[in-house]
Amino acid sequence: MMLALVTAQRPGDLLGMGFDKENCFIRDEHLFIHQLKGRKYIEVDGEQRLIKHGSKLALPLDLTLDPVKISIQDAIILCGGNHYFIETNDEKVQYWRLNRDFCNLRDSLFKKNQWEGYNPPSFFEIRSLAERLYRDQKINTQILLGHKYRSTTDLYNDLRGREWRYLKI
Repeated sequence: MMLALVTAQRPGDLLGMGFDKENCFIRDEHLFIHQLKGRKYIEVDGEQRLIKHGSKLALPLDLTLDPVKISIQDAIILCGGNHYFIETNDEKVQYWRLNRDFCNLRDSLFKKNQWEGYNPPSFFEIRSLAERLYRDQKINTQILLGHKYRSTTDLYNDLRGREWRYLKI
């Protein structure tokens, strides 16, 4: 969960992260991520060819999320994986397992009536939380999240009526 929080990446991209993977690798003190969302393939002569690329990001390993005082580099070390950053028995973790474990942890920490009238948060909500925390740090969250348009990023800052918004004077 810490890697999700400090990188602000989608679960599919997180689970593909590793030390020397095609879509995610470390070089020159940066974590390079070729996001899966936005890609489009067509079949040509029986072979899948990429015709539309997802966003390509290079996040500095020393990018630190201030409220938790953990950098991307620290989170990678905490994960402890050998091939993938998030793995079990040297195998890539599947999304269903990641989300199930998150939901089990959430349910053990919060009473079910906490979510009355709302859907309880899923693992994906960590990305939204990360966007709001990094925005408070004045980080360009549009680039961090890999969005083409600022309006898409701004949706992550919409609390959807769940919290009071205070006017500062």
